[in-house]
Amino acid sequence: MGTDNFTELCIECDLWYNDLGKWARHGKEYLSDSYKLLCCDPIIFRNAPVKAGLRPFCLGDEIIGPWKHMTQYLDCSEWYRYVQSYLSYKALSGMFHCRYPACQEDFEGLTDLEYYLCDVHCYNPPRGKKRAMYSSYTER
Repeated sequence: MGTDNFTELCIECDLWYNDLGKWARHGKEYLSDSYKLLCCDPIIFRNAPVKAGLRPFCLGDEIIGPWKHMTQYLDCSEWYRYVQSYLSYKALSGMFHCRYPACQEDFEGLTDLEYYLCDVHCYNPPRGKKRAMYSSYTER
């Protein structure tokens, strides 16, 4: 670890950063060409991370600080919880627009925004829990 007690691996580049300032600059480089990060979903292949999930609602937020823009998710369910936490009328304050730096699209309602996230940013909501199959066979 560096002097900031900070260490982060950029999954996209396969480079380690142990300096918070360098990580922030690296994140700004990605944000300057934000079409590279258009698909925000995490990709895991055979239990190995191929691409980290990113925060589509926070990448364009100037308030949270540049190093938090590039928060990476390697757990798909954690990433889905993050996205779903923003997909409510209260969280969006009635303003349905994509906050991603390359998009800035406005929408009529929450459903349109959800479809846009699915189509452009690869957000595919989880289908819910599987139900146990009902068996008509009973042991006698």
